[in-house]
Amino acid sequence: MRTFIFFALVVAALALTRKGIDISVWQGNVNFDKVKGNVDFVILRAGYGRESYQKDKNFETYYSACKARGIPVGVYHYSYATDPADAKKEANTVLGWLKGKSFEYPIYYDVEERNTFNSGNTVANIKAFCGVLEANGYWCGLYISRSPMQTYVDRKDSSIKSRYALWLAEYSSKCNYGSSIGMWQYKSTGSVPGISGNVDMDYCYVDYPSLMKKYCKNNMCSSKPQPPTTDEKVLRTQCVAYVSPYLNVRSGPSTGYTIVGQKYTGNQLSIYEDKNGWVRISKKTESAKWVSATYVENCPKPVTPGKFVKRTTIPEYGNKYYNTKSNGGYSTAIVGSPTRAGLNVLSNCVGYAAGRFNEIIGAGKFKYLNYPPNAGDFCARARSEGLTTSSTPSLGAIISWTKSGAAGHVAVVEEIYSDGSILTSESGWNSDAFWTKRRYSGNNWGAGSSYRFSCFIKNPAV
Repeated sequence: MRTFIFFALVVAALALTRKGIDISVWQGNVNFDKVKGNVDFVILRAGYGRESYQKDKNFETYYSACKARGIPVGVYHYSYATDPADAKKEANTVLGWLKGKSFEYPIYYDVEERNTFNSGNTVANIKAFCGVLEANGYWCGLYISRSPMQTYVDRKDSSIKSRYALWLAEYSSKCNYGSSIGMWQYKSTGSVPGISGNVDMDYCYVDYPSLMKKYCKNNMCSSKPQPPTTDEKVLRTQCVAYVSPYLNVRSGPSTGYTIVGQKYTGNQLSIYEDKNGWVRISKKTESAKWVSATYVENCPKPVTPGKFVKRTTIPEYGNKYYNTKSNGGYSTAIVGSPTRAGLNVLSNCVGYAAGRFNEIIGAGKFKYLNYPPNAGDFCARARSEGLTTSSTPSLGAIISWTKSGAAGHVAVVEEIYSDGSILTSESGWNSDAFWTKRRYSGNNWGAGSSYRFSCFIKNPAV
């Protein structure tokens, strides 16, 4: 996407300035027969917020009217997000509104709310929202007033102005921003035949319609690609090698592309394409997903297949076996630390390991290992509850370490390999809420000299 924006800025000086308007439900009944011929484009408000019912009540009507009359259109979405998770939810809602439609102009993320600026997440929100849109084939832009752009965006990340299509608002005789922009909203009290009352007026300096067709964005491909007659073939199947805490999934084959997800150690990947040290793990008919080939290896062969289902991803929201941000740490002895927004497990090895152990058994959250005060106390507690401990790993077992002057650590065995190594799922105090790790028997099962291996607690269900 960055290449497209740079190209757009190059041609901006050569393109004719286009005059347009942006409208929403507040413009009421619009006579588009009169509007046509007086503007070169119209930017429509799709909606606001993150709920589907917040779609602009006139969006569908305005869109159909413009398309019927050949008026080029774009879209803006008014955001209330205060963190990246909210911004992504807004983006996914917008995707639903855009489905089945085509746009000659970008999809703009409208940032105006004081709460957004005060949150300190303005740049992160922009990247989160646009990341979702770009991953789904849309050309994303940013709408913002000049002063907030300079204060809350440029000072934190000066690359934003060239990374996304920039639509700047400044009501003046000229735009005083000082850098190249794609579009300028110069007046909010404009007048256009066919619209009663004031309307926002805009100048556009980039030939977006041509670029949309050239780069096949916003469903504006000059030649619509035909769906494949058969499914794309998988080149090979491999697994994520050891990563800590996870491997980022990106929308293209370099670190310059937006992060669209994560994969963990041991995750199995279907690989469809190799390119410049990266592998594509999505079909061409799906949203693009790439990971670095550096962290991909042949999948090790499990020793014990059986019916056991390993966990290599963070527990699902609402999973009753795990602690959430709302109900505190695993026990009265360990308070834990709140995890990042959107995750379902407190950053606490004790709570996670006990929850996972009981999840495998499936007989209730507190069936075994209810409230051991520290990770180093797990083995003694297990034996007191009639569980078997051993020095040999087994599927679903808890591995426990002690540490002098500290709480120790616990993890859960998810896989055992032919070379004797194991794959564990884990959580950490004041650390990440979830990760997986390949561990070898040497050096206290990879915990280092400051830890001492204590035991494996056999899971009675496996």
